[in-house]
Order: sequence, then C-alpha cells, then structure tokens
Amino acid sequence: MRRWLALLLAVMSTPVPLVLVAPAQACACGGVVDQPGGDTSVSGETAVVVWDGTQETILLRLSTRSEAVTAGLLVPTPTPATVALGDEQVFTDLAAVTVPRTEERRHLFGPPLLFGDGDGDGASAGGPGGGVQVLDTVDLGPLRATTLSATDARALDGWLTEHGYESSPALQSAVTPYVDEGWSFVAVQLNAVGQSLAGTLPPIAMSFASDEAVYPMRMSSAAEETQQPTVYVLADHRMRRTDAVASGSTRPDVAFAGTLSPGEVTSPTLQGWLAETPYLTATSQWLPDPAQIVADFTFARAGSDAPYQRVLYDDSYLVPGDVGALLVLLLVAGAVWFVVRLVRGRPTSRGS
Repeated sequence: MRRWLALLLAVMSTPVPLVLVAPAQACACGGVVDQPGGDTSVSGETAVVVWDGTQETILLRLSTRSEAVTAGLLVPTPTPATVALGDEQVFTDLAAVTVPRTEERRHLFGPPLLFGDGDGDGASAGGPGGGVQVLDTVDLGPLRATTLSATDARALDGWLTEHGYESSPALQSAVTPYVDEGWSFVAVQLNAVGQSLAGTLPPIAMSFASDEAVYPMRMSSAAEETQQPTVYVLADHRMRRTDAVASGSTRPDVAFAGTLSPGEVTSPTLQGWLAETPYLTATSQWLPDPAQIVADFTFARAGSDAPYQRVLYDDSYLVPGDVGALLVLLLVAGAVWFVVRLVRGRPTSRGS
C-alpha cells in the first residue's frame, strides 16, 4: 500500500478483457486493479535506483495481498527500457548495511520501570494501431515484459484493450502526462503459475538512458491510501531529492548515507553496481495525502558526501524514573511533616 511508478493491471489468462477502473488500492506504482473479487493490494514496495550520470537502472520489488493468479505492471520510463529479472539478494544486502547502529546511554534517572512499560528505545536522526510501437518483448520465466512507445494516450489505451485489457478514463488520465512528455512504458505480465500472487513478487530490473536520477511517482496521486515509498539510490555521490513533493507538507527521511565497497555485500549484482556507483543514499517519505504527489521523485548531488546512519539508543537508568519520583515525594512529605511538627511544638506567648 505505498508508492510509485507503476499501474498494476490485472492480466487475464483467458481472452476475456479486464476492467480497469479507478484504483481502489494504490501503491507508489499508481493503482491496483484485478479481476472482480480478486481484492489485490500492495502491502510493501522497495526500489533501488542506480544512476551513473547517463544510464539508470530501477530494481523494483513489490509485496501484495491478492487472490489473483496473474497481474500486470505498467511502468513509465523516460526512454525505452530493457527488462530482466532482478536479484533478491540486493535487497537483503542493503537492509543489512543500512540497519541502524545501537549505542548505550546511561542516566541517573529514567522513565518509569515499576509502573510503566519500560520499553521505548527511540531512533535519533544524527497504451491499437498507430501511435503505439512495440520496441521489445522478452520472456523471463514468471514475467513477460513488453517495452512500448506511445505518442497518444488513446492509442496506448487501444493497445491495452487489444491485448486483453478493458481500459478506463482513470488509466488514460494517469498515462497522459507521460505520453505528452515522450516517455516510454514497460508492460510486465506477472504469473504465479496457478498460485495466488500473495506475498513478494519477483524483483524486476529496468534499465534505460536518463540524464537524471528519477523515480516515477505521479500515478500515485490517484491512490486512496497513505503512501510511504522507500528508495535506495546508488550514485557517485550522496544524493538529495529535488522534486516538488520533497518540499511539501512532509519531507524525505534519510535512513542512511555513505560509501560502500563491493566486499561489504554478497550479491554479485550489487557488487557490480558498487564498483561504478559506490555511494548509497537511502530515503523514505510518508505521504498521508496522495494528492500531494504532483511530480516524480528526482535526485541530484547533495551539497556534501557526509555519511549518516540512524542510531538506536539502548538506555539504562541507575534510578528508575518512578522510583526517583517516589523518593522525591517522600522527601517532600517528610519536610512538610517536620515543619508542621515544629510549628505545633513552638510555645505560644500569653498576654499579661
């Protein structure tokens, strides 16, 4: 239930066309639709953007809740993309190297331990006919990917209908800005081979020429639920968000920034990327109102390559907060009792 650059479209294994309606659930991919009763939604999405200055690769992993056995992904890219199956180990390695470090802190007084819950470690931030051209089609086991160019959103809509989709005004509206700007599209059919698509889908790697690091997000503006995209960016230097969404009501959260060496990871794919683009910047952004997603995510070199890693503090207390408060209350009560006794014991003077 969060994010970006794709529109999940249900793909029938029979010639019966699918109805593509306004997304009931949406991720940063844009929207989730499927066969009536399929009830598909995206429960998680993580992406890696690798950019060397002229060439970009997006590695996308989605997790879904679904009863459907087939679905599709429509992804806009600035230029035509080549598509391949991705390496799941990339995500495992990146999760490991960006995990927050833990530091101990000792305090004289602390939060309640006797009368409270005692937990609470915190994190510190330190679309027939003319207008559509099929550029490439590749079979990748559980995936079949088609790279398209389109000069007219209605033509793209017609192509989708001809190939088993019954499209909708919502889909046409979502793709029109990309068509107008000359973007291409990757249409990926996902097949779970008779089983439901619930769970994590195979990662998809899309490579294309680009003069900037970009993560398509605008389709997500039609979402009905909160979005929270997480994007790992590999480049020569630390990267920062430059799009309008980054300066909106919520701001991107940096989880990690730093140079990595190929020896720190096990994925051969990631090792190859790190040899050319060694600086990793990991960000996420909470977007409670999808209407604020007015632009794609774009990235540029940050002002410095200063490293950053989140810190989780392990706090210990010599005197628990509730015990300290109790001691203070006892001292105050004792002082009051002493003063009262002193006043009562003082002799009173009698007049003559």
